[in-house]
Amino acid sequence: PLGPAVRPLDRFLQRWRVRKAARHLPPGAAVLDVGCADGALFDYLGERLGAGSLGVEPALDAPRRAGVGGR
Repeated sequence: PLGPAVRPLDRFLQRWRVRKAARHLPPGAAVLDVGCADGALFDYLGERLGAGSLGVEPALDAPRRAGVGGR
């Protein structure tokens, strides 16, 4: 799971994947991010995502940590 102990390489790869995915999302797109971890995709895209966007993390403690529940 991601969090404060994320290694620099992990964070770099996460940001790379988010930027790559962002190119394929039009403004206002509704996104379902399964395995959202700390919500980096939502943090990066901010207001560009539609109101129906939702992040789901299978880890038991992640919903509290990531603020999962949609925008």
